[in-house]
Amino acid sequence: MKKLLLITFPILSTLFCYAQIVNYDDMRIEKKNFFSVQPTSTNSASSAAPAPPFWANTFSNPSEWTMVDLIYGGLQNWVISTTGPVGSFSAALGSISSTSASDGFAMFDSDALNSSYSPQEAYIQYNGTVDCSSYPFVNIEFESYHRKFRDSIFVEVSVDGITWDRYEVHAGQATNTATANPEFVSINVSATAGNQPAVYFRFKYEGEWDYAWMIDDVSFAETPNNYATIADEVFGGWWIGYNSTGGIGCDYTFNPISQLAANPYKIEAVIRNAGIAPQNMTLHAEAFDQITNSVYSSTSNSQYLSTSQQDTFAVNNTFNPTVLGLYELRIWGVGDSANTDTTTKQTVVTQYSYGKDLNNYQGSYVLGNATRENHVTSFFDIYANENLYSVDLYIAPWSIPGTKIYGVLYEADPTPSADPIYLDQTDDHTITSSDLDSWITLSFANPISLIAGVGYELGAAGYQHPSDSAGIGYSGLALGTENSLFDANGGSPNSAGIATWYYITQNPMIRMNFDPTSSGSTSSKNLIKSDLNIFPNPANNVITISKLDNFDFLQIKDLLGKVVYEESISKVNNTTIDIKGFSTGTYLVNFEGSSNSFTRKIIIE
Repeated sequence: MKKLLLITFPILSTLFCYAQIVNYDDMRIEKKNFFSVQPTSTNSASSAAPAPPFWANTFSNPSEWTMVDLIYGGLQNWVISTTGPVGSFSAALGSISSTSASDGFAMFDSDALNSSYSPQEAYIQYNGTVDCSSYPFVNIEFESYHRKFRDSIFVEVSVDGITWDRYEVHAGQATNTATANPEFVSINVSATAGNQPAVYFRFKYEGEWDYAWMIDDVSFAETPNNYATIADEVFGGWWIGYNSTGGIGCDYTFNPISQLAANPYKIEAVIRNAGIAPQNMTLHAEAFDQITNSVYSSTSNSQYLSTSQQDTFAVNNTFNPTVLGLYELRIWGVGDSANTDTTTKQTVVTQYSYGKDLNNYQGSYVLGNATRENHVTSFFDIYANENLYSVDLYIAPWSIPGTKIYGVLYEADPTPSADPIYLDQTDDHTITSSDLDSWITLSFANPISLIAGVGYELGAAGYQHPSDSAGIGYSGLALGTENSLFDANGGSPNSAGIATWYYITQNPMIRMNFDPTSSGSTSSKNLIKSDLNIFPNPANNVITISKLDNFDFLQIKDLLGKVVYEESISKVNNTTIDIKGFSTGTYLVNFEGSSNSFTRKIIIE
C-alpha cells in the first residue's frame, strides 16, 4: 500500500548548482488510496492588491504584537524574525520573500517546535485596533508563505477582543503543497469589521507537527466593487477534463505528438469573485508558438459568481498543436467589470519525449546510499498505443561516480490501495562524472508496448551501498499523488524494515522516450569517455572539439530530439563547428565509435 512521503530529500539550489542533502532519513507518512484521490489545489498566486490600504504594518516593531501559545505555555510559539524556519522538514522552505522581509516577519515553525503528532495552537495578535468606521466593506490583506501538512490556519477578527470570527487562510490547500513565495492574500472581513471603529485581529495556527507558516506586510483596505482573482491554472484537464478522458489529467510539459493527438491540452482554472458586485465570469486562453504567433484561443461558458464565490472554469475548445516546438499558454478571467491577472505557462510538443518536469533542477530524491535502496517513479497516462524504448533521467549533481543505478517500469494497478505491478528494468548503468547534473538515457533490452487507457510508473532505482550514493533530480510541484518512491529495503525509520511504497510531491526528472533510435542506447553501458573536450561552453559563434580519435561520427540534437548538425569525423583529433545559425538553448552532442559512444551537453547563448 502506498503512503504519503512528506519529505522530498530537498536540495535547494539554483539551476545546475551543487548543494547538500537535507536530512533524507526522516519521513512522515500518511496512507492514501491512490485511485480515489481527487484533483487538489496547486496554490498559485492570485492577482495583486485591488486597492491601496488605509492601515498597514510590516512587523518591523515586535513590541506591537503579542504571541500566545495556548497549549505549552510559550514553549511552542510564534516569533518575529528575519530568519526562516529551521526544522529538519521546514528548513527547506527558506524565508518568505515578502516585500519587507528584511525588517522582520511573523512565523510559526511547527516542525522545529514539535517532534510528534501532538496538538499545537498559538496566535499572534496586534496590540492595538484598526479604525474601519469609514469603510462598510473591508479586506484584510497580507503576504503569506505556507506549506501544509495537517494544520489549519486562520485570520481571526473581533470588535471587542473577546468574541472572535475566524476566516480560514489558504482554504482547500492540498496536503504537502506549498503556496507561492509569497502569495498575496486578500480576505473579505466586512461581516465583522465593516463600519467598526475598533477592530482587533490576530493570526491563528492550529496543527500538530507540520511545516511552517510565515506572514508579512499586513494591511486593511476597502473592498472594491469589482475584483476577481485566478488560481490553480492547469492545461492537462486536472479539474474537469479527466472525467471524460480518463486517467489523472496531469500537466505534461514535454508532450509527444502521439499522446497529444489522443488527449489535447484542456485548459482550466479556478476564478474567485473577490469584490462586492456580482460578476458573470468567463475563462480565456490563448497559445503562442516559439516565434510568438498566436495559434489558438478559446473561452469558457459564462458563470455567475456572487461576492466571495469561486468556481472551476474550463475553456470550451481543446488545444491540439501539430507542429513540434515550445508553446506559451496564457490564461485569464474576464468578468462584467473585473478581469483577473494573466497566468503564463509553457509546454513543449515533442516527437518522442514525454515528461512533467520543468527542465530545471530544483532538488533531488535519493536512489541509493548507505541506508537506502529506493525506486523513484513518475506516473504516466497512456492515451494512444506506443512503444517505450528507454527512460531519460536527470542525475543529481551530488551523485558519486561509480555508483550503479537502473531504469524500472511498473504498471499501475487499478485496484484501490494496490501497489504498482513490476514490468521490466534496464541493465545497470555506472554513473560517470559527465553524467552528473545532466540527462542520461537508459534503454530497455526490448521495446515495451504501452497500451492506451493504462497508467504506468516509470523511473530509476539504486542499490544500498556503504560508500556509493546517487540521486535523481526533481523539478516542479506535482498536482497530486502522481509520483512514487518505493523504499525497497525498508531503510526509512517509518518503513521499519518493511519494503513500502510512498507518494512523493515533486515531479522527478523522468521522461518516457519513444525514440526507436534510443533502443540499445550506450548511455546505459560502460562508456569510454577519453579526454574529449568541447570549448567554449557556453558558446555563441563556434565550438571546437578535441581528442576525437576514439570516434567516427558526431551528431548534435536539440532537447526536442531534432538533429541540427551531423558530421563524419573519422577519428580526427580536432574539429571546429560553426554554430552561429543555431537558436540559443541547450543541445546534446552525440559521439559514436566502433566500440563506444558518448553524449555531452553544450549551451549556446
